[in-house]
Amino acid sequence: MFLSSLSLRRGAGAVVACAAMLSPVAHSQVTTTPVVTTWADVKQLKFDWDPVPNAAYYKLQFHAPGSTTTFFTLGPTKTAATSNIAVHLFDWDNWYYGVAACDSDDTCREGTPATPMKALMQDAIGYIKSSVPEYSANFGFRVALAEDGNTAATWSEEETTAGGSQAAPFYVFTKIAGKWRQQARIFPKADDPKKRNLGMGSMLAGSLALSADGNTLLVAMPFEGYLGVYHSVTVYRRTNNTWAREYQLVASNFTDRGSQEDREFALMNSAGTRIAFRFAINEPVRMIERGSSGWTERAVGQPLDGCRYPRLSGDGNTLAYLCGGGSPNTGPRVFLAKAPGFEPIAAFSATPDLQSGDALAINYDATRIAVTTNPPGEQSGEGSPPAPLEVHVFRTVNGAWQQFGATLRAGSWADTSGAFGETIELSKSGAYLAVLDRWDSAQGTGVWSPPLTPASGDGPRAGAVYIYEFTASGPRLRRVVKPNQQTVAGFGFADFAFANDGRTLLIGQPNESSNAAGIDGDRNNTSMPSSGALWLY
Repeated sequence: MFLSSLSLRRGAGAVVACAAMLSPVAHSQVTTTPVVTTWADVKQLKFDWDPVPNAAYYKLQFHAPGSTTTFFTLGPTKTAATSNIAVHLFDWDNWYYGVAACDSDDTCREGTPATPMKALMQDAIGYIKSSVPEYSANFGFRVALAEDGNTAATWSEEETTAGGSQAAPFYVFTKIAGKWRQQARIFPKADDPKKRNLGMGSMLAGSLALSADGNTLLVAMPFEGYLGVYHSVTVYRRTNNTWAREYQLVASNFTDRGSQEDREFALMNSAGTRIAFRFAINEPVRMIERGSSGWTERAVGQPLDGCRYPRLSGDGNTLAYLCGGGSPNTGPRVFLAKAPGFEPIAAFSATPDLQSGDALAINYDATRIAVTTNPPGEQSGEGSPPAPLEVHVFRTVNGAWQQFGATLRAGSWADTSGAFGETIELSKSGAYLAVLDRWDSAQGTGVWSPPLTPASGDGPRAGAVYIYEFTASGPRLRRVVKPNQQTVAGFGFADFAFANDGRTLLIGQPNESSNAAGIDGDRNNTSMPSSGALWLY
């Protein structure tokens, strides 16, 4: 109607002009597919591409079987993007990325990198060595990782000091401007000169724990004296990137460090304000707390005789013990000691069978607990290997503890070695569980999706770390992490820790054999057996 009245006053020419103004405007379209280049850095995949004519914006697309997700939408002048990844959770065989160039009509053309994702895996795994690697130092036999994922700590079993003697140092590494750097290498000392740091002498001794922010470090180790070994608990604090000793307590009585029950005899909460410890299996559990006047000791309830593997929840409000097993009519039971009194109370039986307990893990708020049990007897026949270990996961349902999902066992590709579950670790919320099988014999290096391929013949038992993810029905095996080198130096004595609620994984491999020093050196070298390394996923 408007056009008709306008044409009467101004003539037909006006109608033509107005119609031209209202006709659709032709937009320039994207006709070129982006050419994408990709490479990896630690826990990152990086992409860049040449500008595409007529692109109004770009999208970084993530592809998994049956689904596509847009990770980023970028302006027309952007030609690079970075995706942070959890290397140990990534499906390197089936997941990939692409970059879509889109015009103003949202018509897009997507290009994918020519380099396959799996070729980038090793570059995405962080590789950390001692600044002074040594033969048989066993760097990495114990690890700790701050929950924010920015600070890591580890032990060496024994290294040469500046004076030429042997002692055990701990290391601290931190991420500065996106890059990992060694921040400290410290040989702990006791105030009493008669109690000396002469090295661990065993990879069963010593403990490490970091607060969630990485500024408080618990170091527990044995000192050598004239009469024997004196265990200790020492707290270090970081101020302005410098570490200093804040508190130390050394046992007044010498103890025996030979039993595995002493493996983690000191534990710290995430805030770095509460530490539970004991100096030997036959000594009481003790607790110290940091308050306005410094560190003070408080009374705690004691577990029954034979209770082992104490664990302190991240919130510091629950101590868990694995008790009993291996004796008539008893299986392993979990006792929980809650704040404020920390009196142990039986919570549940790990298995109705007459099995013995072998390891224990607890999440941040003690709502999920994992237990490794060791079935008695042999598999079949005289001289057969021991029955394989099993891992059971429990959670609270309406105030009662129940097993969550099926019992976990080594993969079908592995032999029944009895080494599955000797070390276990839950992420903060309990969303992920890591389980070590130090004798896993499957083929491959790096991160794999199960099932794996059995080794042919008598191949090396390089070991593996199984990563379970919890769904509504319980745990499912998501990935299997194999050692990153094709050598006999496997994950036999590996230790590991989660951060970022399972999105970051640190593995210590004390029998790794490269002579590389520092960060991201030559990981393919094998000239220095058992120098040790850390791997960051």
